[in-house]
Amino acid sequence: MRKIKEWMYKFNNANIKSISILGGIGFSILFAIVLTITTLLGMFIITPALEALGSMQESLGVVQIINGVSEIGVQILAYCATITFMKKRYIDKRNIDVSTEYTPSVKLRSNDYMNLIIFSLGEITFVLGLSYFLNMIPIPEFIQELISSEDIAYPFLVTLIIGGIMAPIVEEILFRGILLKGLLKKYSIKKSAMVGGIMFSILHLPDIQNVLAIIVGSIIYSFVYAYTRSIVPTIILHMSYNTIATLFDELTLRLNILNEGFSNIQSIILMIIGICIMVTFYKGMRLKDRYKENLKEVF
Repeated sequence: MRKIKEWMYKFNNANIKSISILGGIGFSILFAIVLTITTLLGMFIITPALEALGSMQESLGVVQIINGVSEIGVQILAYCATITFMKKRYIDKRNIDVSTEYTPSVKLRSNDYMNLIIFSLGEITFVLGLSYFLNMIPIPEFIQELISSEDIAYPFLVTLIIGGIMAPIVEEILFRGILLKGLLKKYSIKKSAMVGGIMFSILHLPDIQNVLAIIVGSIIYSFVYAYTRSIVPTIILHMSYNTIATLFDELTLRLNILNEGFSNIQSIILMIIGICIMVTFYKGMRLKDRYKENLKEVF
C-alpha cells in the first residue's frame, strides 16, 4: 500500500507535457494502436504456453481457470506496456512540475467517497434508461456487425477483474492523469473536460448507442479530476460504475429479466431518476466551491 501511495504521489506530481486538441486526438489514436499491438504480443507470448498446459488437464474447471488466467495475464502485460510507453512519450522527466505546488486542489473527505459510489449508481440508472431509449432508434446493419464483432465473451470473474478493476485504473491513469492534465496546461477546466470526454469516447466507437453516455460520464470524471488533481476519485468512480454494470448484467442474465427492455416513458423516468441522483450527490461534494476557496488561499 505504501508503494502504491508513493507511486501515486509521484505520478500526480509528474511534469506532463502540454497537449493540444489535435494532440489529444493523436493521444487517443496512439493509445488504441499501442494497446492493440501489446495485446497481440501478449497473446503470442502467454496464450500458447497456458493453452498447452490446459490441454494436459482433463477437468473442465481447471481448463477454464487456466484460460481465465491467460486472458488476465495478456491484459496485464498489455496494460503495463501501454502505460510505460505513454508515460515515456508524454512525461518530461528532465523537469519537475513546479506548477502543482501552486495549483489548488480539493482533498476528499470520508463522506465524499460514499458520494462517489452513490453517484455511480445514479450514472448506471441514467445509462440504463438511455441505452434502452436509444435501442429503439435503428442503426445501420454494418455498424451492428462491427459492435458484435468487438464483443468478447469472457467468463464473469474474468470480466469483473478486467473490466471492473484493471481497465478503469489504466484508463484513468492515461486519460485523466496524462491527457487531461496535459490539456489543462493549455485550456480552461471546462474546455479541457469537454475535449477529454470526447477523446475518451473515441475509443468506444462504433458503439454509437453508448457513446453519448460515455461522453457524459467522462466529462464528469474530468471535472472531478480537475478540481481534485488526483486520479484516485476518478478511479473510484470508474471502478464503481464498471463493477456495478458488470454485476447488473450478470444478474439480469441469470435471472432472465429485462429481456423486453423498457418503454419510452420508463426509459425517460430512469434517466430523470439517474440525473437527479448524480446532480444531488455531485453537488453534495461541493468540489467546485471548495476548489474556489482553495484558489483564494493560493493566490
